Amino acid sequence: SLTIPQYWHDKAKGDIFDKGYVHKLWFYEDRPQPEYGMWLNMDVELFKDKSVRLGFQHAMNVEKVLRTVLRGDYERLNSNAEGYGRGTNRAIKARAFDLKLADKYLTQAGWGQRGPDGIRVKDGRRLSVRVTYGAASHNERVVVLKEEAKKAGIELTLQLLDSAAAFKTMLEKKHEIAYSGWGAQAQPEYWGQYHGVNAHKPQTNNFSNTDDAALNKDIDIWRAEFSEAKRDELSRRIQQRIWDIAAYIPTWKVPYWRIGYWRWVKWPAPPGTKTSDDPILYVLKEAEAWDGLYWIDEATKKETLAAMKSGKTFPVVDRVDKTYKED
Repeated sequence: SLTIPQYWHDKAKGDIFDKGYVHKLWFYEDRPQPEYGMWLNMDVELFKDKSVRLGFQHAMNVEKVLRTVLRGDYERLNSNAEGYGRGTNRAIKARAFDLKLADKYLTQAGWGQRGPDGIRVKDGRRLSVRVTYGAASHNERVVVLKEEAKKAGIELTLQLLDSAAAFKTMLEKKHEIAYSGWGAQAQPEYWGQYHGVNAHKPQTNNFSNTDDAALNKDIDIWRAEFSEAKRDELSRRIQQRIWDIAAYIPTWKVPYWRIGYWRWVKWPAPPGTKTSDDPILYVLKEAEAWDGLYWIDEATKKETLAAMKSGKTFPVVDRVDKTYKED
C-alpha cells in the first residue's frame, strides 16, 4: 500500500517505477469514512463554555496540516459521519481556521487579554490545554496545530503516550482534548460516542462527554427506527446537533487507496467497487470475503522479467481512477 503520503511521494521511486515495471494506482472509493478528529472534554470547566469551544474550532489550522505535512493528499473531514449516502448531512462543513472568529468567540468567553508571550489570560490563568494522542507518526501534524494555535492565543501542550496508554487516558476521561480516531462502521456510531448515558463516567467512548437531551432523544429514536428514510433523516439531524454542540473538531479523511503493483497484475475496469477499502478486495470488507478480483497475465510477466534483464523500458503508468469520487 502507498496510501501514506511519504510512501507515495518518497518511497515509490526508482528504476522499477521509472522504467514502467511497476505501476501506480490511486483509486477513489465512496464508503463510510473513519472519524478522525479532536474531542473537547466538556467535563473540563473550560470547555463547558460553548464560546470557548467555538474559539478552539476556528483556532485549529487543519487546512495547513493538510497542505503541508500531508502534501495536499488528504481531504478535510466535515462531520462525524461521512460516506453514509442519504444518511450523511452534506450541508455540514467543518469550521475553517479563522483568527478573527477565534478571537470573537474567545473574547466573548472572557479570554480577550493576552500575556507577554501572546497566550490569552483570564483571572490569572493562561489559556493552556493538554492534547493527548497516541501515535508518534502524527507528531508533525500536532506540532503544526500547536504552532498555529498560538496565533489565536492558545497554548496546546502535547501529551504523547503509547497507543494503549492514550486510549486508557481517554476512556477514563482524564484528557482535556483527545486527538484520536474511530474506524468506520457499516452504520454511524452515535450511541457510544455521543449519547448522554455514556457521559460523565469512565470506560466509555464518549470522549467529549456530550450529554444533550435533544440529541439523546434522536439517537434513541434512530436506533429503534426501521424505516430507512426516517433513519436517514434522523441521522442527518443527529449530525447537525453534534456540529452545533461544537465539541468535536473533524480533521481529515482519506477517501481512496493507493498501491504499486507489477505491470503483469491485471484489474477489472474499474479496479474496485465504490465500497472497496483495500486494493485486493472487490467486495465490502465487512463481508469478511477476502477474495480479490485480479489476475496474473503470464505473457506480460514473462515480457517484463525479460525486459528487466535486457534494460528494455515501458511507459510509466501513474493512474488515478475517479469512477466513484464524490463531487
